[in-house]
Amino acid sequence: MTLRSRLLAGFAIVFLVVAVASAFIVSAQRSRLYDQVDEQLMATPLPVQARIGPAVRGPVPVDRAPRADGQAAAEATPVDVESISDLYIAVIAEDGLVRPAVQGQLLQDIPDIAALAAAQPSDPVLVTVPGVEGVSTFRALAMPATETSFATITAVPIDDVDEAVRQLTFTFIGLAMLILLVLALIASWVNRFGLRPISAMTDVAEAISSGDRDRRAEGDSESTEAGRLGHAFNVMLDERDQSDARLRKFVSNASHELRTPLTSIRGYLDLYDAGGFREPGQLDDAVRRMRIESERMHVLV
Repeated sequence: MTLRSRLLAGFAIVFLVVAVASAFIVSAQRSRLYDQVDEQLMATPLPVQARIGPAVRGPVPVDRAPRADGQAAAEATPVDVESISDLYIAVIAEDGLVRPAVQGQLLQDIPDIAALAAAQPSDPVLVTVPGVEGVSTFRALAMPATETSFATITAVPIDDVDEAVRQLTFTFIGLAMLILLVLALIASWVNRFGLRPISAMTDVAEAISSGDRDRRAEGDSESTEAGRLGHAFNVMLDERDQSDARLRKFVSNASHELRTPLTSIRGYLDLYDAGGFREPGQLDDAVRRMRIESERMHVLV
């Protein structure tokens, strides 16, 4: 894996961690707000219309007088529409009919509880239901019937909760986009001043190893680590070229200096092979001269 790939992978991991943390925070906040609404629903007292038998108070019309089993108590009291609240409570009588008992003035819609009432749960159930007109969304608590009360459904709108969660989600999305933009700028900056010069130096090194010895790294400014590396790389190449030039000059000079004594020695030997040095003392003189040239060559070596 290249350095650029590792850098991008690291930035991707950072962004993923931020995204996961944001989603977790939004989910936790949504769960907490829903728990608060559920606690409010659980703590809401039952209206008088939901009570059976002696619990019912107040005048009751003759045609709606509760029987011994209390079946008519659910419709003994009119719907409370004077409550300045957003509370909605419906009573499910033993005949299965759903009759609203409390409908606050702040409600813009009423919950669609037909399916929940038809299910007749045997235990308390907390669900989210839409509004009849689609204006609001409600959190509803279905309580089963007991010996002293009818089954009831209590609901409150959760539009404020959903709006708070929605705003929090948009905030984290905006934050994630900002972080992504910052990471992209950092990646571009690192790539421009760090990775790209190193990649260019790698190309130069490969070209030099292929025989193009005149190539040099570009942008050898010493303001960055990559720039200092490029400068040192170029200095190394220049010193290598100077060393090679000195070596070639030395080899040329040494060859020239060695060629003279070798030529002299070969010349004396050729003359001897041709029949020279026949006079007394000539051979001794030639050997002496060859000894001098050999000693000179020995000093050069």
